[in-house]
Formats: sequence, structure tokens, C-alpha cells
Amino acid sequence: MSEIKFTQAHALIGMFIEMTAADGKMDKVELQTVGSLVKFFLEPNGFDADARSKIINESFDWWSSFKTNKERAQAVFTGAAGVGDSFSKEIRIKIAKGLMLIGNADGVVHEKEKSFVSGCVECLNLTFEDLK
Repeated sequence: MSEIKFTQAHALIGMFIEMTAADGKMDKVELQTVGSLVKFFLEPNGFDADARSKIINESFDWWSSFKTNKERAQAVFTGAAGVGDSFSKEIRIKIAKGLMLIGNADGVVHEKEKSFVSGCVECLNLTFEDLK
């Protein structure tokens, strides 16, 4: 695993990156959606373009540092649970909806994407009723 100091921003971006890979491939449109979501969530919190680029690169390094998909998924869900404990319900709902945007970005929502979103929704202490 990477030695990067893990922050809530890394956890958030890690969830988004994992969502792009949930269907077995990372489509350009999904990655562009991640970039838009990172800007949406981090820019209001003082992350300028350079800071966002740096944290995205660190998050990819962290995400890529795991030896197995299972180990990585467990770490992503642990990070999601930390995000779930740290943010207001309104922000957690926006995060979950962002995950759904990524899953739908390529026009096809795969079963593994649905499963991943379900796991994240649970880790974010939300229900699907909350997302309506």
C-alpha cells in the first residue's frame, strides 16, 4: 500500500475511482465524470486546480497500490465508512448520487456497479429511500 497520508478527500476520490473500475474497465467518460465530481466537491473547500490534480494523482497511486482487488475494495469501503461518519447527510446523498452518475456515464449500468453503489450507500449510512 502507498505511504500517502490518507485524507477524507482521498477516500472520496478512491470511491469514485473504484466506481469507474467496477464494470471491469475505466471508460474515458467515467474518468471525466470523476474529474467533474472532484471539482464539485473539492473546489468549494479550497482545492484549486493544482491541489485537485495532486490529490487525484495521489488517490490513483493509493488505489493502484493494492495487491488484490479484494484488498482494495475493503480499503475503499473502509474509506467510505469514514466519509459516512464525517459529512452531513446532504453531502453523503450528493456523494452517492455522484457514484450513480459515474456508473451511468458510459450509458450502461452493470450489476457490479449496482453492487458497488449499494455497498457505498450502506457505508455512507444512507438508504436508497434517502436518494429519492
